Amino acid sequence: MRKTAKLQALWAELNAAHFDGALKPVPIRITRSRCTYGYFNGPDNGGQPSIRISKVLADTAQLLRDTLLHEMIHQRLYEDGHPEWEHHGPDFQAHHVRLFDHHYVEV
Repeated sequence: MRKTAKLQALWAELNAAHFDGALKPVPIRITRSRCTYGYFNGPDNGGQPSIRISKVLADTAQLLRDTLLHEMIHQRLYEDGHPEWEHHGPDFQAHHVRLFDHHYVEV
């Protein structure tokens, strides 16, 4: 099974487990970014919604899962029409605490 197919399967599993299956399917792309672990790209950022995951930085199964789940929070806020879906504000933090049991802190 290709890496992107495995990521799509993991996305579906996480969507069912943590978002009641409410998120719309999006393509997941693998990048070689050394700047960011992952990124949710909404259409108003130049294209169709997608998630990008760095294979360089998200290099363990747990880090890959956590990065994907983090980007899915951005996706949830985007799909809910939240004006600050790209940021790590209070609504993002509430989801992050629910899923990871701690606030997200940018390093």
